[in-house]
Amino acid sequence: MLKNKEYFRKIREKITEIENTETILNFCNKWEYVKYKIREFSMIFSNEINKERRKQESNLFHIISQCCSKEELNSEDKEKLMTLLVKLDEMYLKRVKGAFVRSKATWMEEGEKNTSYFSNLEKKRQEYKTMTSLLINGKECKDIKII
Repeated sequence: MLKNKEYFRKIREKITEIENTETILNFCNKWEYVKYKIREFSMIFSNEINKERRKQESNLFHIISQCCSKEELNSEDKEKLMTLLVKLDEMYLKRVKGAFVRSKATWMEEGEKNTSYFSNLEKKRQEYKTMTSLLINGKECKDIKII
């Protein structure tokens, strides 16, 4: 979406429209309203893009299944099938990249959270590393202040 020129054009239009609005005078309120409108538009725009992508994907599946249902494929059909499969792979790669970006953004926002397993593991290691007694002049000392 960030590389889509139509998306940027419409976002600029929304910002300009809000800048010229006389009903909101406070800068902070305008900024919050701009963020709200951009988010609202982005969700609608991305839904439309996803609908179109799913439609293209469905059409590719349909054409591929038609090609595969033929008993014998000539060289032209094989080439067409390979081209369609490459297009389908490209669509899947785009989807995977999007998922990767979203998961990375979620991780950046929320951060890494320790589970109870790792917390308990850390406690056990700390207990293992802690000295509870010390030999001083051949005598065992368990006093924490002296250790």
